[in-house]
Amino acid sequence: IQELCKELGGNVTIVFANYKKTCDTIDNLLQKNKLKSFALTGDVSPHDRTRLFREFSRLTYRFCVSTNIGSRGLDIPN
Repeated sequence: IQELCKELGGNVTIVFANYKKTCDTIDNLLQKNKLKSFALTGDVSPHDRTRLFREFSRLTYRFCVSTNIGSRGLDIPN
């Protein structure tokens, strides 16, 4: 994880995983390493999903770990 962060610099990153459990595992690992992240899975309500993406675009979070639900309607400017 730390090596990946060095490589990414200060950029925000979206990580896609096939399963909710995998998303949760990666999210927990990032948070244990004191990295701002959230998991975006089917369990997240549309309202919370919108809020999380808004915060992500404002750089509140550095990592979004998502199942395919995160790719739906994703519009984050560079």
